[in-house]
Amino acid sequence: MRIVYAPVLLALFACRSDALTRPNAKPDPDTDTDSSAHGDPPGNVMVLILDDMGLEQISAYGVHPEPAPTPNIDALAAEGVLFRSAWSNPSCSPTRASMLTGRHGRRTGIGRWIFPLLSLNPLPLDEVTIPEVLAYAQDDWATSAVGKWHLSDGSPSRLTHAVDSGFDWFSGTLANVENHTDNPGGTVDYYHHQIVVDGELVWKEGYVTSETVDDAIARVDAMPEPWFMWVGFNAPHVPIHIPPDDLHSFDLDEDSSELDMYRAMCESLDTEIGRLLSSIDPEELARTTILLVGDNGSISYALTPPLDPTRAKGTVFEGGVNVPLIVTGPHVTQPGSESSALVHVLDVFATVAELAGVSLDDVPSELTGEPVVVDSQSLMPYITEPGTPSQREFLYTEGFFRNGAGPYVEDQKAVRDEHYKLIDVVGVYTRLYEFVAPFNEGDALPLDALTPEQSAAYERLTTEMTRLGEELLFDHDR
Repeated sequence: MRIVYAPVLLALFACRSDALTRPNAKPDPDTDTDSSAHGDPPGNVMVLILDDMGLEQISAYGVHPEPAPTPNIDALAAEGVLFRSAWSNPSCSPTRASMLTGRHGRRTGIGRWIFPLLSLNPLPLDEVTIPEVLAYAQDDWATSAVGKWHLSDGSPSRLTHAVDSGFDWFSGTLANVENHTDNPGGTVDYYHHQIVVDGELVWKEGYVTSETVDDAIARVDAMPEPWFMWVGFNAPHVPIHIPPDDLHSFDLDEDSSELDMYRAMCESLDTEIGRLLSSIDPEELARTTILLVGDNGSISYALTPPLDPTRAKGTVFEGGVNVPLIVTGPHVTQPGSESSALVHVLDVFATVAELAGVSLDDVPSELTGEPVVVDSQSLMPYITEPGTPSQREFLYTEGFFRNGAGPYVEDQKAVRDEHYKLIDVVGVYTRLYEFVAPFNEGDALPLDALTPEQSAAYERLTTEMTRLGEELLFDHDR
């Protein structure tokens, strides 16, 4: 029987207001003072990353008539702020790099997923990451990453890449579960896979979604407050499979459809998110800001009518880049609210900095020594007041191949404002769209028969895309 944690989570979140002024529950035994010495503790931050799970799979978004069962994520939405217009990159590694650095892929050189068996273009270690920003905070932050990393390449340094990028501790898969660096002598999947633990590769037998949650629970228990936890789930990324029976409510066998298995994987992920959050002491959870984000849209066969499967993961259409973003925590003033502001998952970077009390003007770039250049904007105005108008006029995303400085074999870009969207697949086509709904850009407009308003939008978005093309430059020496 599947365990549902949503009622427990709602009860835990109800404790938030009472716990905000309580002292640090887990002082660091290696120090004489705790974070409360500077006033109230700054609170903790947990980032939960869904892999290939679009917002149409989440009941709270109401985008599809048949979403996966997601009561625990829905509980987060009921106690937080749900963002309707949050963009990611169209694939996984670029989104993770953008979140960790607050910078678009053309700056970091990460434009498509990183192949872990080749020694080629990982996330540069001279990029300033979230845990490195936290080192500039007044309080001493503990940092951990668990689960899927997918930012290192196949070089020997891959085993320490997460720690070299600033985290105190890492345990998880270097990429997708089917990726490995030696012959395992059997099937590599969610039940048999290779992970890094303390800088060593080990083979694991067990359901990887559950193992990631086990590791996250252990790290929360081990870390003194304030802490930052990066939880990269593998699910529901391929390989498609039947999850453990106690994590989902589907009646599945080997003849079941890929779609039913995929939705069961989504439900299993939701169940394990519930287990993770319900394991945290209620007072500690009340001090914790949770940012749940998608790394890109769903895989094509998961976008069933009325959605278009040709506009899924890997594309810069809404089905590929408009992703779940839900924020809960002590700074939420209107639980169950929504924001239509134009935001990007790279905004996680500036949000964590603000939560920690760090001014990015005080964080130097390892490349120039000047204040780090980021594209990130804090989500805090929308978290504290969801009706705040969008602080961006334009929103931008991109995907390119190969990683690095270019030139690129493939290159796709998109920029939008409140009503219009421009897609440029370089060397193939440029198209203008007018939104007919928040998750639907409609059909391409005929560029030779635009109305005056549409022509003005086309010029405006083209100008912005040109400006970004001149500004977003790879600034690493490789």
